[in-house]
Amino acid sequence: MCNHIADELERICQKILKLAHNDEDVVKKLQKLQEAGQSIASWADGYNFGDLQANGYTSLLRIGLKLGQCLLGCLENSKDGHISMDLANLLNFALIAVDVLHKLREDSLLQASSVSLFVQLFGLLLRIDNQIIGPAYGTHCAFWLNKWSQFTAKLVSSALSFMSTGLYDRVKCLIDAKYRGLTFAHLIKNADIVFVMKLRTLLHSFAYRKILPFVLYGSTSTKEFPVSRQTTWILSSERNNMLIRSQDDSSSDANSASNGSKVRAKLYRGRQETPQKDQLAFYVHGGGFVLGTPESHDVFICDWTNKLGNIPILSVDYSLSPEVKFPVALQEILDVYLWVTNGSEEVRETLGYIPKTIVLVGDSAGGNLITSMTMVINDILKLDPHFHTFLPKSLVCLYAPFDLTLKLTPSMVLAACDSLLSAGLMLSCFEAYIPLFNHQDSNDGQIPTQSWGLGSVLFRLYETIKDFVAPNAPPKPWYRADEKELTETVHKLYQITSSPYISPLLYDDFASLSSVSLHLFSLHFDPFLDHSIIMADKWQGKATLKVFDGLQHGFLNFLPFLKEGVQASNEIIQCISNCLNSD
Repeated sequence: MCNHIADELERICQKILKLAHNDEDVVKKLQKLQEAGQSIASWADGYNFGDLQANGYTSLLRIGLKLGQCLLGCLENSKDGHISMDLANLLNFALIAVDVLHKLREDSLLQASSVSLFVQLFGLLLRIDNQIIGPAYGTHCAFWLNKWSQFTAKLVSSALSFMSTGLYDRVKCLIDAKYRGLTFAHLIKNADIVFVMKLRTLLHSFAYRKILPFVLYGSTSTKEFPVSRQTTWILSSERNNMLIRSQDDSSSDANSASNGSKVRAKLYRGRQETPQKDQLAFYVHGGGFVLGTPESHDVFICDWTNKLGNIPILSVDYSLSPEVKFPVALQEILDVYLWVTNGSEEVRETLGYIPKTIVLVGDSAGGNLITSMTMVINDILKLDPHFHTFLPKSLVCLYAPFDLTLKLTPSMVLAACDSLLSAGLMLSCFEAYIPLFNHQDSNDGQIPTQSWGLGSVLFRLYETIKDFVAPNAPPKPWYRADEKELTETVHKLYQITSSPYISPLLYDDFASLSSVSLHLFSLHFDPFLDHSIIMADKWQGKATLKVFDGLQHGFLNFLPFLKEGVQASNEIIQCISNCLNSD
């Protein structure tokens, strides 16, 4: 496949060279791009999973082909035989990306690059001039995606640019695509926790959480209930083991994990009220560990509920970062799972039955959390084979990150031009989740409670209006520090994130999970594509990998607007059903 792409790229480049023969600069760059395409194609297929033609090298080669098609189209319609400045800038970006890919190829065989390369290569991507990368968010926003995915990418970049600039600039961002691209390029290269909170405002809006799902699907049968925290198995970020068995419910470890709180869970039932065969889809939402509630994902969960029929979906409302750090969210999800699987009468009374066959489902960060939790459960059963719980039958992970150690893979280069999962946003989410960083609003690791009293609502409204009229200049994010400071931070991060409960790709006993089937869904143009390929290759049990084309990370959250997204979602639904109903 890669050789075919490279040959097509070469054919297009030859056409461009004939049309742009008077532009020596363009000719030289196209020749370099053409040579790079052939070079990458010569090794890219070696990084596939089985017969599946997909990996980060191939994805970036395909973007090069898309860029070549744009250049050719521009020249064929040009009166003076010159390409636009925006396309010339994108050509410069493509050559920078090619250099990064060659350095990654030299450093490792996809499995993981050295930590030091993060400082060198990610720093290079983050220092790209806004003029060079801006067109990928503005005039040629997400040109490598399908039509409707391009529309959603423009929607995201427009909304975030609008929320993060002054009043005059907001108007200009709406009417001037080039200016919007430059503005957004600056934003995402300097994204911080404040920027993440603005994303949360969009995803948690009443219209998105409540009105849109109701308009699309009508009323869905749901039941909300609190789940009491268990105090036997405690996760800790302070100990090498990270999994502690508490012999005394009054111990400090047990109390610090639960804080006397409960975890909200929400049960979705389809049109057939009575579940069959004691099945359950246990869902954990994504959102970079910093965004989301069960309701914020109703835009597709309600559709899943209707189509799964008699298979209920249980969604966990875990605490978000930066208000809490690892391992609080994972602990909460674990507590709910251990409650669901304890076989008690309380479970029967609450759910209406006792689940005996469970499939874990998670998108993005949710996929990381359910995989990490499976490894925790596996370790619990190795420590106490008689403990009253059981492993899930299957995992269904959607465009999930499985390695947070900041080791680069080729597909992560896509984060340099992705409008939804940009490099700056990704690193800000990691900053929020990982306990190396402290924030004033972290509440000392306590699970936060949000007040909805009149005073609190009015204060939040005031803060929103104030930021809308005159947003504060954000501080310099941690990943824009000088090389020495950044190198020290990255090595400290590696010590924490090398835990398999944060980076499940680093688990050391996949053989003991052979009874669990793994079903991965990723995207050709997703920064975490290579994570799915490596995880599928490492998994010792049954593993499948499906890669969708033309869609963007988080496409399920834009489901109503994406025809191809609906088709992909239906495949995921069928996979969940097959997992629960197969022998």
